[in-house]
Amino acid sequence: MSGWYPVDTRLVFLRRQGDCVTKDSSKGAQAGSGDLAAGRLRLFCLVPGLLFLLLLTLGCLSACSESQAAGQAKAEPLATAVAPEPPEAESPQPSQSNDPPFSGEIVNVDVVVYATQTSGLAAVRELALGAPHLRVALISCGNLLETPLVQGLSVEDARNISEVSGGFYGEWRQAVIAYYNRLGKEPFTSGGRFVYEPEVAAQTLWPYLSAASAPNLVFYSAKLVAASDQGEHPYVDIQVEGEGVVRLQTRYFIDASVEADLARLLGADYRLGRGEEIYNDLAGNPAPYPCAENGFSTGPQRFSALLTLKVHPSGTAVPIAALDHPNYDPGSYTGSTLARKYVEAFATSWSMRMAVLPNNKRELNETWTDWPDMGLAFQWIFSPEKRGEIRKRVLEWTINRVRYLQENGYPRVGLAAIPQKLYVREGPRI
Repeated sequence: MSGWYPVDTRLVFLRRQGDCVTKDSSKGAQAGSGDLAAGRLRLFCLVPGLLFLLLLTLGCLSACSESQAAGQAKAEPLATAVAPEPPEAESPQPSQSNDPPFSGEIVNVDVVVYATQTSGLAAVRELALGAPHLRVALISCGNLLETPLVQGLSVEDARNISEVSGGFYGEWRQAVIAYYNRLGKEPFTSGGRFVYEPEVAAQTLWPYLSAASAPNLVFYSAKLVAASDQGEHPYVDIQVEGEGVVRLQTRYFIDASVEADLARLLGADYRLGRGEEIYNDLAGNPAPYPCAENGFSTGPQRFSALLTLKVHPSGTAVPIAALDHPNYDPGSYTGSTLARKYVEAFATSWSMRMAVLPNNKRELNETWTDWPDMGLAFQWIFSPEKRGEIRKRVLEWTINRVRYLQENGYPRVGLAAIPQKLYVREGPRI
């Protein structure tokens, strides 16, 4: 249901690094700068609790299996002399069921985690720590981390972090602080807010998906094709990038996507925008397009491409007009402009004065960088086949606004990082 799209790493080092487990190598194995704090941190706190229930359930099932195995061992003591090899994840045991026929590769796992958003990474980490024997499949829309921590949201929202931080986020936060401390730097603004560069966020997050940290994790760069929680074997069918369709038979689903792609595909009810009406795609009752007739009530918050800027202390930055990037056509700049009030105020803007990152970088996050049409945010959610096209359109538009600044009074301001995924502030409420 969601598709991958091409990404580029010549400006940013956000593509997967290190020894993240992939299918081939495992073989069995912040809306503006302030309004996301509560939601994001609540999510960090909720995931461990929800996973505790999941781990408790799986632990009971595992205990029952071990008890049965022990009973068999007493009856047939020779069978325990050499422990049998566990079955390969790619070699499911045949069974009689009413599941729809499938001719492709089938992989058996215990948990499918959809999306590498922050909550998805937290789920993988909690499962690795709490139930390392479980087989987990992690699906990303590309060979990338989708979490805003890596995609340009580089200023921590919470000002009372000591009261709300913990779990996976707290662990990752300390890793970033330690990284900068080793370089003799403190990743905090003059006001005490935690800040970091996108590439450092990526560098400290990828190890959580490594074979050492999560030995039973299989990573897929793939798009959703189909899913079902009915029948004897619940499953997710995915189109693996560069390969064919793979069926993941699973016991549990975790949808960590902002767009709720998997949950909606499985028939989950949801709300959208300002209204409380309940919609269900599978039941033929999808959310209507935001328009004047419905008061634009189904319009999601506007999204944006969170560029990371570099402010050079002297001289001039590399001209954006010469930018070589697959999602930017320099010719698209023709006719681009930016309101005079924004140009004049940029020197003292939030991005320039408050969002100061290590190494003279800035998080660009202003009202004028938000895409103005909520209709495109709606299409992003419900037309996944258009996401690559939408991303390119929004990126180009945003880059041209920075180019306008550079060519109209800010020659020392250049680009440091271009996100691989848009900052989607709001999706369906399941």
